[in-house]
Amino acid sequence: MSDDIRRRGLVADLGRRLAMRNLDELRVIDALLVRVEKGAAHYGPLDLSRPRDWQRERSEELLDALVYDVMGQLAARARRALAYVVDRNRDHNRAQARAEAEAWVRQPNAQRAWVRISRRWYRSTQSPEETMIQIRQGDVWLESATITEAITTEIQPTRRGLVIQEGEVTGHAHRIGPVARHASLYRTETDARYLRVTAPVELTHEEHKTRCSVCRGFQIATSRVAGGFDAAAYRCERHRSDDAIKLEAPGATVIPAGDYRISIHAEYQPGALPRQVED
Repeated sequence: MSDDIRRRGLVADLGRRLAMRNLDELRVIDALLVRVEKGAAHYGPLDLSRPRDWQRERSEELLDALVYDVMGQLAARARRALAYVVDRNRDHNRAQARAEAEAWVRQPNAQRAWVRISRRWYRSTQSPEETMIQIRQGDVWLESATITEAITTEIQPTRRGLVIQEGEVTGHAHRIGPVARHASLYRTETDARYLRVTAPVELTHEEHKTRCSVCRGFQIATSRVAGGFDAAAYRCERHRSDDAIKLEAPGATVIPAGDYRISIHAEYQPGALPRQVED
């Protein structure tokens, strides 16, 4: 029996068995498939006929898992300590902002200073969950939004991944992937586009690379601070912190879970000025 016949039979059998599983069981299977797909994308298709020391690799992975577990506990402990300090200082920061505002209103240019101090006080009262997320990569602009319009089309991924915007001249593309299991792209009845992300994903482009915020953009970022999704969270290999999360694609932009409205601000053509467009 050829490998192709065996594969087709196994695919049919797996489809029948998966149809009888409940949601939680399918989520477990899906998590395992994601790991297999990432391994295939990075190392190539699995070939069990090639000699490998599986026992040694398993021992090394278990040791790595133990190290990561201890690092995660230490990082969580540090975050709890930092949150305690922030909570204690929040009331003090608000009182300080009010005092600065009262002093500035008695001086020249008081109206401009009042706006600046008011914005500072407002930001100090907001939690990360209440802050709107805005992400830009070149001419693509993502802004957190609620999908209130009727969805007419779901744009399917290609071999390159889930393409957000593709250049007509260069062939380069803003895309998520090649594995885009945690992202979905929709088009509504008003021709607006929305991106739904169920887990943090990486947005990549051949030309646009996120750079390290510590060395002021001289080096391409290879990791980001755990829990950080803004421009200040990206680090190059030299400035990588202990709790940093490695980027699968150097220079990629990480999009946290949520719903986003997509806007295209300008189309770029080599040797020409950017052309403003409306989504």
